[in-house]
Amino acid sequence: MSFFKTNLFALAVALMFFLGVVACETPAAKSDATTPAPAKKEGYQSAAPEIAEYVAKGLPLLLDFGMGYCIPCKKMAPDLAQLHGELAGKVLVRFNDLRREKELAQKYRIRVMPTQVYVDSGGKEVYRHEGYASKADMLAKLKEVRFLP
Repeated sequence: MSFFKTNLFALAVALMFFLGVVACETPAAKSDATTPAPAKKEGYQSAAPEIAEYVAKGLPLLLDFGMGYCIPCKKMAPDLAQLHGELAGKVLVRFNDLRREKELAQKYRIRVMPTQVYVDSGGKEVYRHEGYASKADMLAKLKEVRFLP
């Protein structure tokens, strides 16, 4: 009887996981109206021109990847918007929507959302964090990797 209970429990856990993943992928959950700032300025602007500008100037990047329906992504949006404004011209802080920046997400091998990728002035990834990060956490990491004094 113990074998039956173990298999039933494993089946129930697998079913809950599957239903959770499917629920997150529903079109209703992927509303463009909830895409976090700063990516949404006047409609969505591709990351490529802004990234190219910073790379050409030899400036570092903090690229955050996620989607508008992701709860941690929504919680990080105000912090990313503040950092984007505060660090303009020093470090590019940018939210990248995984649906719209597929090539960029593939380039950085994004597997989890949100993911923050810290890229140095030479274009090399120096650190990666998967999951929620507060403004204080991101600022501390920017200082630790010497993007900021």
